[in-house]
Amino acid sequence: MIEIGLLQRYFNERLTELGISNPTTEDLNRLTEEWIMMQNGQSEIDFDGLTPQEMDDLIYNLFGDTCIVQFADFNEEVCQAMPLFRQVKMILNIIENEESLKLTKTGNIPVKYIKELYSLGAPCPHIETGFMPIRIESDSYSIQVARIALHSMGAIKTRHNALSLTKAGKKLLNDDCAIVKGIVTALFSKLNSAYFDGYPYELIGNVGHGFTLLLLHRYGNNEEHARFYGKKFFNALPSLREEELSESGIVYSSPIDCFELRVLYKLYYNLGFISIDRKGEKNYGLSTTIMKTDLLDALFKFTK
Repeated sequence: MIEIGLLQRYFNERLTELGISNPTTEDLNRLTEEWIMMQNGQSEIDFDGLTPQEMDDLIYNLFGDTCIVQFADFNEEVCQAMPLFRQVKMILNIIENEESLKLTKTGNIPVKYIKELYSLGAPCPHIETGFMPIRIESDSYSIQVARIALHSMGAIKTRHNALSLTKAGKKLLNDDCAIVKGIVTALFSKLNSAYFDGYPYELIGNVGHGFTLLLLHRYGNNEEHARFYGKKFFNALPSLREEELSESGIVYSSPIDCFELRVLYKLYYNLGFISIDRKGEKNYGLSTTIMKTDLLDALFKFTK
């Protein structure tokens, strides 16, 4: 939003500098464009020092040519450090070996593969503590997301209640780095994180991943509670923080809690971007801290 008072002051100063006493509409349009370009080039505290244009690229042009976050040059050994990659690769190999993978009557991956698939991913605290058994596909967030990634990448298709490889999927079998890039790109742009919980926020977890990656890159060497990242994220994107109120006016859910669960504890943890120290707790809590892993800086390069 243009601040009229500041814009008018800019007009007066520039018109004086240019010696223009009776500006035309063209003059005013040119000065307005100058002002907007100048504003877009200024860093913002709420954007962690980024300019509005840099922030805009992180939101709408992630990994694009002008974006300050890009994929790095990495090798197949790096790929193996991503839990979701290991699960995706196993599903691809199963489908290739069987030519097509027949699903259960409810449309799930057969039970005989579930425990092995789960073991390749990041451990789930609910499963590891015995709170929730691992029996079928829907018991594991990571297996569900691995399958979603494969569909979103166009690597597999479902026909007649069976999974089969597409032409793109067959090509990916021999290109682990392309699989990893495909997983990240697909989940950042097409995964509906709201599907997996009861929070009322539709956009949290579905936008802003470029900024979150940058925050982890900058601060992830230190142990920080997830709330540290949640606060910085919503300082930059306050429109996503509107709290839903019950009829009595009491806040019944926290957007920061939602961000922590969807983005950090679920997606980024299963992608292998963060490690979680639960301080002896069974699940997550105020004493839980996170740090970035070596994988994050191996997969991405940051120019600022």
